[in-house]
Amino acid sequence: MKRVITALTLSIALATPATAYQFRGITGMECDFLNAYHTDETKDWSAVKQWIYGYLSGINTTFESFGHEDAFSQIHFDAAYRNIRRYCEANPDKQIIEGVHEFVREVTSK
Repeated sequence: MKRVITALTLSIALATPATAYQFRGITGMECDFLNAYHTDETKDWSAVKQWIYGYLSGINTTFESFGHEDAFSQIHFDAAYRNIRRYCEANPDKQIIEGVHEFVREVTSK
């Protein structure tokens, strides 16, 4: 019986795939990456766009948890993304995340 349990445990362990999860983000990427990404038609830039949307959603959730109103309720995400792209076009040596933070400052200072 001990052999059966050992064999069963071993077969389950070997049959379970080892999954490595990787966190992907853009916090270290410079604006020139975003600028070049958009000029290359072979690139699917939706992943970058979705990361920015998720980051903005996280910021907004944090604001709301401190009792502030929905900072982005009157702003369409595409408009936010265009604003961040304009920042990156004007500041290719800066990081994308700096453009996101600049956008948040503009929206929340109104």
